[in-house]
This record gives sequence, structure tokens and C-alpha cells, in this order.
Amino acid sequence: MSITPIALFWRRAAAAAGLDPSTAVPEAWSFADTPALADGLLGAVISGVKTGTSTSLAELEADGSRFRRWASCPSCWTAPASPAR
Repeated sequence: MSITPIALFWRRAAAAAGLDPSTAVPEAWSFADTPALADGLLGAVISGVKTGTSTSLAELEADGSRFRRWASCPSCWTAPASPAR
């Protein structure tokens, strides 16, 4: 069985951060509803232009969305599923 790009990235990132790389792969996601917007927003994060994101809890609860908790370890990916660099 081959390892997915996300799992490979997690193993390397966890090891570099002193975490156990054999733990479950955290959620990986991209910003936005379209690949072009996702890549644009990720670029703004990497460049330091975008430093935060927020959504109303009521909006998330209304549509049944899961919300990310502070201190979780999600990773942001480009639209074609590559880790952000």
C-alpha cells in the first residue's frame, strides 16, 4: 500500500516538530470553495498578508459543519492537494 502525500507530509512534519510521526494524520484542508481561491488565500497566508480566519459559530452549527479547535494540528494544502510550503 502506498503512502498518501498527506500522510508522508505528516510523518516528516511531526518528526521535525518532535512529535510522534506514527500518530493519526491530522485533518488536512484548503481554504475556500474553488481551487483558484484556495491557492490565492493560501498564498496570502504564506506571505503574511492573511493572518487570521473566522466564521460565526452560529453559521457553522446551522449548516452542520465541523469546526476546528484551537490547538489542533490541521495543515493547509494547495488546491491540487500539495502541502503548503
